[in-house]
Amino acid sequence: MSTIKLDKEFAAKVRAPIISVWNYIASDAYEMASECGERMTNKGALELVIDADRLSRSNPEAGKLIDEAFDQHSWTKVISCLSKNIKLV
Repeated sequence: MSTIKLDKEFAAKVRAPIISVWNYIASDAYEMASECGERMTNKGALELVIDADRLSRSNPEAGKLIDEAFDQHSWTKVISCLSKNIKLV
C-alpha cells in the first residue's frame, strides 16, 4: 500500500461518489439538523457521508481509499482535506 497524499488529487478521486451519497441523504440530513436546532456544515455533511459506511456501500473503491487514508492519517486531517476540496453545503 502506497502512502496517500492528502491533496486535491485525492479529493478528486472520491468527489463524485461523495456527492452521489450526499445527494441521496441531504434532505434527511438537513431535516435532522433543523430538528436539533443546528445548522448543517460542510464538515458535518462529509462526516455523514463517510459515517456508517454509507460511502463504502455505495462505492466500495472510494470507501477503501478513504479507509486507507484514515489508516495513514488522522480522521481530522482527512476530513480537513476533503472539506477544503469538496463543498457539499
